[in-house]
Amino acid sequence: MRKETTLSSQLEKIAAFVTLPRIQRLLTTLVRIPSLSGEETSLQRFVEAYLSEHEIKIKRQHVTSSRYNIIAHNGIRSRPGVLLNTHVDTVPNCGAANSVPRRRGNVIYGRGACDAKGSIAAMLLAFIAIRQLFESEHVPLELCFTVGEESSGDGSHRFVRDSRNHVWAIVGEPTDLRIVNCHAGFVELLLTASSIRSHAFDPAGEQAITAVAELMLEIKRQARRQGEKPVHTFVHWIEGGDRSPFWSVRPSCKASLVVNAYSKAEVASMIRLAKKSCATVARKNKGVKIGVQIEGSDDGLQTPRNSPVVGFLSNSLRAIGRDSKIAALPSWTDGARFCAAGIPTVVFGPGSLKDAHTDGEKVNIEDVRDASIAMAGAVLAWHGQTVG
Repeated sequence: MRKETTLSSQLEKIAAFVTLPRIQRLLTTLVRIPSLSGEETSLQRFVEAYLSEHEIKIKRQHVTSSRYNIIAHNGIRSRPGVLLNTHVDTVPNCGAANSVPRRRGNVIYGRGACDAKGSIAAMLLAFIAIRQLFESEHVPLELCFTVGEESSGDGSHRFVRDSRNHVWAIVGEPTDLRIVNCHAGFVELLLTASSIRSHAFDPAGEQAITAVAELMLEIKRQARRQGEKPVHTFVHWIEGGDRSPFWSVRPSCKASLVVNAYSKAEVASMIRLAKKSCATVARKNKGVKIGVQIEGSDDGLQTPRNSPVVGFLSNSLRAIGRDSKIAALPSWTDGARFCAAGIPTVVFGPGSLKDAHTDGEKVNIEDVRDASIAMAGAVLAWHGQTVG
């Protein structure tokens, strides 16, 4: 009973610090600063200044000569602690509509609002609140903002190279405040086809372009999965043909197809499926040489439901009157890198994945507040158990 009372009082202190006006000011500023993947420095400098205003020292971890991750520590660094991480980069703007922040009631609109600047705001305030309100307890906590998640993932790749021991981690992404203990990895397939150049209406064989299109559709058809983890096939790019006026069969085509998969076994199965589909389509396309190559893959994130991070975050959500739903996410995140490095990791944050990367991207600041309180509560509950 004493621990429950202690957690409740701690959450009240956090809630008094993480107020809606404070979140609105911080999040609006974050959204206003462009941070396209590869061009994150302006936002990182703002984050540095914000932490400095709260007397928090940071470390720059260079990823390239001009780009860097930001790391801040609390407590005794020699002790294994908890990691809070999210990325600062965004995809490009869809247009003027989401290039500047807008507010309607408690909803903030704009590029990066939920992916993942809502999580940046939540984690900044959770970290600062723990440090200011519970400084004497020296809660072992590390805060890390990484670059490059939306493109190459180079920020998280750099971080795990020198990562110290962490007991568990929360990675901020739009999950509708669901606790994601499992998310998809991917297989990136390079599909190629070559045919004989000939007259368009008296061809020597089938067209390379239509063969690649058939191959993509065959893979999509064969890769269906039942249940809560749907297969998504994403055409990254396709090249073939030209705009010349001559009616002749274009001799080559290639495309990148990305398919999500939720485990090492599924990645291997998807590769076998792609090669089988290639053979099937080749038999139907006379005169076309078809190939498939594996450009890259990732196993995704798998953290047991009984992992301590799931339990602490679930209890914290229930303590503030929120559901503690556990879910799977169909997309890759930096969390896969931490999981692969042996850190029990969940993905969690305000906003919806369906709104991310759209021209109507948005997040509710009440969700940002509750995400911040829940994350801080999980950290404090863990710390209370380790010192209790």
